[in-house]
Amino acid sequence: MAAEELSEAGMADIIRALEVIHSPGSTNELRKQALSFVESLKDNEAAPRNGFLLASRTDHAPVVRYFGLTLLDHVLRHLSFANTEISVNLRSMILQLAENIRPEDPNYLRNKIPQLWSEAAKKSWGLDWIDMDEALVKFWGSSLVHNELVLSVLETLSEDVFFREDTVSSLRGTELNRALVEIFTPAAIVEQINSEKNPSAALRCGQEGWLVRICEFLDNCVQNVPSSPQARDAAVKALLTLRSALSWSVYKAIVASQVVSSIFRSLTCQDEQVLLVRILSLVLTLAKN
Repeated sequence: MAAEELSEAGMADIIRALEVIHSPGSTNELRKQALSFVESLKDNEAAPRNGFLLASRTDHAPVVRYFGLTLLDHVLRHLSFANTEISVNLRSMILQLAENIRPEDPNYLRNKIPQLWSEAAKKSWGLDWIDMDEALVKFWGSSLVHNELVLSVLETLSEDVFFREDTVSSLRGTELNRALVEIFTPAAIVEQINSEKNPSAALRCGQEGWLVRICEFLDNCVQNVPSSPQARDAAVKALLTLRSALSWSVYKAIVASQVVSSIFRSLTCQDEQVLLVRILSLVLTLAKN
């Protein structure tokens, strides 16, 4: 396949191939041919743009859009740190997909975009992507689905950088560790704990830090859990993100952000799913303290 953007005919070929792959009536031989065809698209020079075109069109079936996201994922995972031009283009595509995320999109689509964001951040945040935190803050508060997207990005980054055996994160471990602490911690605390000028100060956006923002969001969600399943899901997401971050957050930041108080306030919520996650978060917080 030539290194050029997909035509309507090319999109139709991909859609037919995906239909063959997922159809229970397809023969093994047909499915094998279809798999070979779609796999060949991953190494095409136009894979980033083609993946974006497939993923961004809401008139496509979810399976087609998800395949587009897997093309972007493949390119990201094989992208050299030195390839700045492609890196910038990929980030632009991911930000557009994040901006256009919808509540009615299937969970597997909504979960994949934060994974792409995190993968891009691990390779370029603090290098040629200085305003990542600004982008997160911009999306924060746009809508409930965008709040959940931001929480997923933060949780994924936290897990990849501090806990998972992640090759990319290990190559930039110190830089990414420092950057995450920087954006989660209130600015006033950062000034207290750093005896010298912090070289990553430009990476953060705003004074609050994500511990404060997430706790405020959690408080609001807990108040609305009895009347809103969406608020319950968002509260769980906030607690999961806090649970991940509390393992490495600065003690002074936890105190200043009133994280323990926020988790205790969630004890008023009677939802079992929220209760389980908040107990785990509280135990982790108290163990750290």
